[in-house]
Amino acid sequence: MSLIKWNNRFRPTISSLVDDWFNDDLFKPVKSEWMPAANVKETDDAFMLEVAAPGMEKEDFSIKLEKGVLTVKAEKSKEIDEKEDEYTRKEFSYKSFSRSFWIPENTEEDKIEASYDKGVLTVMIPKTEEIVEASGTTIEIQ
Repeated sequence: MSLIKWNNRFRPTISSLVDDWFNDDLFKPVKSEWMPAANVKETDDAFMLEVAAPGMEKEDFSIKLEKGVLTVKAEKSKEIDEKEDEYTRKEFSYKSFSRSFWIPENTEEDKIEASYDKGVLTVMIPKTEEIVEASGTTIEIQ
């Protein structure tokens, strides 16, 4: 004779069936925290920031430089509302993030360029020989 652990699934009760129903993935909360990966690369004449943000559009981004801090924000929402015959389906999704990076004082704020292609946001920050007082600017994405 062998010993096996007792499992009440062999004789389900109403209580266990209800527990199984509500423990289904359908009823678990979805985490909306999302922090995209970022790469920072320094060359002789610039800093390059790459942010992996697939599924976004360039209009979803906001890039601002203020007091030496470059902040990249993105926000995307989508809503589907279908009504057919005897059922209704309404779904929505929301995704956002915000990342900030300290920018060295030897950069040219007015020459920062940004582009978004194939899910990667690239921000080029040119260097300068002189130390420049940080002011603030908004960067357009190409």
